[in-house]
Amino acid sequence: MFKEMFRYVLLIGFFIATSGVKAGPIISEFLASNKSSLKDEDGESGDWIEIHNPENIEADLTGYSLSDDPETLQKWTFPAGTSLPAYGRIIVFCSGKNRLELNRLHTNFSIATSGGSLQLSNAAGQIVSEFKDYPQQRSDISYGIKRNGIKGFFDPPTPREINGTALTGFVADTVFTKKRGFYEGFFVTGISTQTDDASIRYTLNGTKPTPETGIIYDGPFLIASSTIVRAMAYKEGMVPTNVDAQSYLFTGDIINQPEMNPEIANSPTYRNELREALKELPVVSLSFEQDSVFGRRGIYENPDDKGRGSEREIH
Repeated sequence: MFKEMFRYVLLIGFFIATSGVKAGPIISEFLASNKSSLKDEDGESGDWIEIHNPENIEADLTGYSLSDDPETLQKWTFPAGTSLPAYGRIIVFCSGKNRLELNRLHTNFSIATSGGSLQLSNAAGQIVSEFKDYPQQRSDISYGIKRNGIKGFFDPPTPREINGTALTGFVADTVFTKKRGFYEGFFVTGISTQTDDASIRYTLNGTKPTPETGIIYDGPFLIASSTIVRAMAYKEGMVPTNVDAQSYLFTGDIINQPEMNPEIANSPTYRNELREALKELPVVSLSFEQDSVFGRRGIYENPDDKGRGSEREIH
């Protein structure tokens, strides 16, 4: 019995030694285009890398290095005394600021959004964790690895936290059959995405569509008056699209709105020229949820509100 158990232990040891499993610290997540997910000590949103210790003992990172170039593995080296507690996580900003203070770590390089590679090497110069040829990245969506070894995107990012569900890629952007602009009469518009089996939701009231809210798209629909269409596409296991918007403006609606001067709009001299004159104007169309601007807590009713609190999401 003892011989069989000893043989079993040897087999397990042989499997671990030959399976390519590398114990010790790993690059668990990184963000190549940080707009709002995490700020450094200067209040700036820089690229960042998360290093995770998957072991139940402390890991000493002294002499370990990070690089975005496999030919120069020791591009940036952790200072002496850097350690990770058991199962701990540490953030290193890739801002180019090159700081080596223990609680203010910044590499001397930034992460390429177009794709590339990242390496974590030990003090002996051996790669212990690597992302080879990672795909193109997007703003505020991180890339990393789950416990089961699957690599993918994380939306939202999870700095200093256990990584969530890894998303396999991005849903292709929505495409409208009718482009934004001025129109004189009703028409039909459609929305599509090149991602197979993806769903589309849209709104006609200025609100932001999400995978849970908005009208489920099931085919082309009629536009009979000035309308802002906002749409997005989504699919389980993938990062959804951003929200696209098309502003369909009917010149007749604009001329007849109460804000227009009726003396001009109804003048025999000018009314026949208004439609074409409107089309000559440069136009910026802003679509937003009405209450966020004109509601009780909107920026229109609170003109003295300053800073971040005065910002609202628009398209």
